[in-house]
Amino acid sequence: MRLFVVLFLVILSTAVFAEVKEPVVVVKLSYQNGKLALRDSFFMKGFYPQNDAQPSAGYRLAVLKTGEEVYSLRFDIPHSQFVDVSDPETGKLSGGEVELDRVDFALTVPYPDGSDHIVIYNDHNKKVIETQEKDNSLYFIFFGLLLGIIGIILIIITKKIRP
Repeated sequence: MRLFVVLFLVILSTAVFAEVKEPVVVVKLSYQNGKLALRDSFFMKGFYPQNDAQPSAGYRLAVLKTGEEVYSLRFDIPHSQFVDVSDPETGKLSGGEVELDRVDFALTVPYPDGSDHIVIYNDHNKKVIETQEKDNSLYFIFFGLLLGIIGIILIIITKKIRP
């Protein structure tokens, strides 16, 4: 029985405290009729892509900490898609680029500790979207610890009930 309790505590402690992921924000956007709109955004622990190849013009997303920019990403709207179709009789491929009227896409960006909000600027440097995110990872740690304590109490109670 003691081995079970020890294993339970070890598994619980690794699940709660083993955080190797960085804080990131996933920003879900929609583009329609020349307008960019925020669909959703949420904070989480995870990974973000290295965006070394950024366009020279286009929209710019900035992560701000007390009014100072801590991360910036320039991006284009992915409003075209390449489509290829195979002719069933000849097997020949044909197709090309298709322009989309409406596009939904998401950006994952780092959100360093203490960051306040995210701002998206258009290609004329005019603010078009602003959002604030909150780090709720402490709630998950608290919840994990609370579950661990409840588990230990239940084990102690069941041990005292059984002779």
